[in-house]
Amino acid sequence: LVTNASTASACVSGNCVYSVTGLIAQTTYTYRVRATDSFGVQEQGILNRSATTLTGKVTVAGAATITAGECASITASLTDGSNVAQTVSANTTITMSGLGAGSLYSNNTCTTSVSNPTITTGNSSVTFYLRDTTPQALTLSGALTSYTSITLATTVTPAAADHLDYVQGNGQN
Repeated sequence: LVTNASTASACVSGNCVYSVTGLIAQTTYTYRVRATDSFGVQEQGILNRSATTLTGKVTVAGAATITAGECASITASLTDGSNVAQTVSANTTITMSGLGAGSLYSNNTCTTSVSNPTITTGNSSVTFYLRDTTPQALTLSGALTSYTSITLATTVTPAAADHLDYVQGNGQN
């Protein structure tokens, strides 16, 4: 029950608009509404509404440097405008971009691929993994409708050499 909407923020031609903040997305709220007209006649009723629109930030976080071939941990988290964690009431997929030649995985051994990570019901973040074998600069971004994306700039560095080949002949000695 929301009790912080005691007066209308704007009334035009008898239509009043109330603004309520701090609602949890995809949650139904019940409002008890009471109105008094200019003759002192009161009407009241109950109104059920769902807060369906998610808004806030998707923040992608992880290491600033990843070694090529490494299975690196990445986290995407949702927060509201005040940086408070925002839980989801249904599984919510974050659309990732900026992966370059990299691939996403759901496990820390990078053996189970995933096209995009999903924040599960009741949570505000998801950890997933990135493996990229190509040295390059990446800007990872997570997208969700009505959310601002906070990106992660990371560099994939070459892996250390694991062997050296010595070839003789044709002037290569």
